[in-house]
Amino acid sequence: MRLKIISGCVVLLALGACDNFDNRTANRAATGATIGAIGAAIVSGNPIKGAVVGGAVGALTSKY
Repeated sequence: MRLKIISGCVVLLALGACDNFDNRTANRAATGATIGAIGAAIVSGNPIKGAVVGGAVGALTSKY
């Protein structure tokens, strides 16, 4: 239960930092998070970690 509360707070703080994202960055971050979660679930990994990593990669690669 404690982990869920901490995870929720981290997600809210991370979304608060997304204020200066443009649409392209937000779309790629969302796509990356979705693909990361699905990919991690398929290979028996943790979908939350997959979503975090995928979202970060999607957001970071949107500038190129």
